[in-house]
Amino acid sequence: MTNDQKYSSVIDRLRDDYNVEARSPLDRKVVDQLIDELISLSNKTDPDLGPISVAEKDRLADEALHKIGDILDHLAGWAIRHHAGQAILEQLSENRRSPEVSLITRADSHMKELLGNDVNIVRPDAQRRFAARILRPVFSASPAGQLIGANLPMALEALNYGETQPVVRLQSKSEGVRGAAYTLAVAKLKAICHVHYRIGLGQTKGAAMGLVSESYGFAKSTFDTWERRDLPRSLGSEHVSEVLTSAQDVGKLNASSQSTLKSEQSKTQLQIDSSRFSEEQLSSDAKTYHMLTRLTADWSN
Repeated sequence: MTNDQKYSSVIDRLRDDYNVEARSPLDRKVVDQLIDELISLSNKTDPDLGPISVAEKDRLADEALHKIGDILDHLAGWAIRHHAGQAILEQLSENRRSPEVSLITRADSHMKELLGNDVNIVRPDAQRRFAARILRPVFSASPAGQLIGANLPMALEALNYGETQPVVRLQSKSEGVRGAAYTLAVAKLKAICHVHYRIGLGQTKGAAMGLVSESYGFAKSTFDTWERRDLPRSLGSEHVSEVLTSAQDVGKLNASSQSTLKSEQSKTQLQIDSSRFSEEQLSSDAKTYHMLTRLTADWSN
């Protein structure tokens, strides 16, 4: 069913707010487990423990934030879906200019939560409003995020009125890269990472480029141009070098005996890192790149 078809049934569904589907029951055991794991991560990374507590802190910080996301979904996913439904109805109200939809958009309704499960928020202005509603309270809960919680949501909403505030202002236009420069540059960097990972495995650069060029359908010289010219201009030489060195290091670790790794966590992380450069992922990244070139061409028109 298309979004338009779903929109056409919204009014009928909203007229009877009692015929709503039951929300999945909260699993307290899962939430309690996630909280216990977060407490464990907090204890493990406490600076008071000394040097031992800094091991793998970057990865553990990411893990903690993902667990917070899981807890947020369990405890307040209904609220996120409700606001998503609200954004969808606002989008529908503006598209159809229907007085009834406009009235329902402002009224409390369980169907907003259910609609948030069913229909995508298509329009960029509606996406920005939705993101602002979610980001403001989430970031403001932490002192470290209060400035972002204040500035970013307002900046997103201001974009809908033609104002570009500093936090979302374009820093520079990349020379030699047209269209959505950042989006395409990140996709190109992924391709070159596949090359450098395979160099780390022990392949020659020519062989690695040959394999990647076959997946992407470009000549080897294209990737050489991306690495030497386009990416440093778009993302900065230092950042590009750091990312490519990291990809090559993962390849080197994979090529060497994993018994040299001291902890099971390190071995697990290496497996996760290596999966980003698998043959399957290479094929997927190539398809994504070609999809993005078509999509960003539409953005530029």
